[in-house]
Amino acid sequence: MKKILTVMITFLILFSGHVFASESAEKPTLVFIYANNMGKTSPGPNYDDSIKKKLYERFTKSFSPTYNIIIDDKYLRQMHDAGMNDLSSSERADILPFFKNQNISYVVIFEMEPAVIATSLFTASESILAQLKLIDVNNNTYLYNGKFTDSFGPFDSITDSVMSMYKEAVTKVLVPKLLP
Repeated sequence: MKKILTVMITFLILFSGHVFASESAEKPTLVFIYANNMGKTSPGPNYDDSIKKKLYERFTKSFSPTYNIIIDDKYLRQMHDAGMNDLSSSERADILPFFKNQNISYVVIFEMEPAVIATSLFTASESILAQLKLIDVNNNTYLYNGKFTDSFGPFDSITDSVMSMYKEAVTKVLVPKLLP
């Protein structure tokens, strides 16, 4: 009786693992790339890592139920090595070869562009831009290619501005285009 019970439990464990693996394999794959092109606006050494960590956590939380998520700087390094340091001006035809034949369905590129500083007699503010590209790899098309902007003053946080633009991008573009 114990042997039969042990065999049944082993079978259930193996079978349930197969079910979870096949569910994961059936989900389309989504790559998220964050690139910081803001230049020397960093107020500290951990500034960019902090933003990147928050973006990656929020992106994974939002889209992992529907997609297999790949968050890896290797694609960004490969593009930089190929001379593509400003992804906002890179063409889709230049970006797609990095993802072909890899079972990737969509690529999301969220790139921060250099800040623009505006000063007046009594105030100073900065405007920052984020370029969002959503590419359907299988159909070789943009689902979205546009910019988001935010302004902040000398006492505001760059991180808060970046996260505000990311939230807007998710709400207005990524959720409607990627989630059923």
